[in-house]
Amino acid sequence: MDVIAGIAAIGAVVAVVGAAIFFYQTRESVRSSRRALFDTERQVYLDRARRGRLLALGFLGLAAVLFVVNLGGSAIANPPPTPTPTLTPTPTPPPPTPGPSPTPTLPPTATPTEAPPTPTPQPRTATVTGAGSLGLRLRDAPNGNLIDYLPDGAVVELLDVAPVRTDDGIEWVNVVDLQGRQGWVATQYLAINP
Repeated sequence: MDVIAGIAAIGAVVAVVGAAIFFYQTRESVRSSRRALFDTERQVYLDRARRGRLLALGFLGLAAVLFVVNLGGSAIANPPPTPTPTLTPTPTPPPPTPGPSPTPTLPPTATPTEAPPTPTPQPRTATVTGAGSLGLRLRDAPNGNLIDYLPDGAVVELLDVAPVRTDDGIEWVNVVDLQGRQGWVATQYLAINP
């Protein structure tokens, strides 16, 4: 931040010098316009004077911004010191003198018996059968958009979702194929595995 503050300070000084130069040129243009013999010549000098004033004001504004950046950069680069806490040592009491200590007797504890592990249910599966050469349509909803075709012999996992019967009499079941895609298939083309 010190570098930015230094560059901003130099830029502010250069901008002030530039503003002074443009103010001087503006003054000279106004003087020249008074000595001009023709109206067009006078108008050219007055236009130069207007441009010079605008440029001088712009440079002064730039100098002000750079001056603020300089002050802000200096404040960030050199923050006020923060007081650091000092630690005062506290006296420690002497350790107690050891004496005879009674030996505690522990009451008998009951040995917990482990419960037999509960078997995790195996997922129900089914095999695609009788779907033909094209395969069974895996859809995103009953009678919904097509996801893919499952060939005969493909194994799918049946999800615990109630089957849905559509208006055309087809019963649909929610499944997950071996690739992890979830969808709906017609139950008439599935053989439930034991």
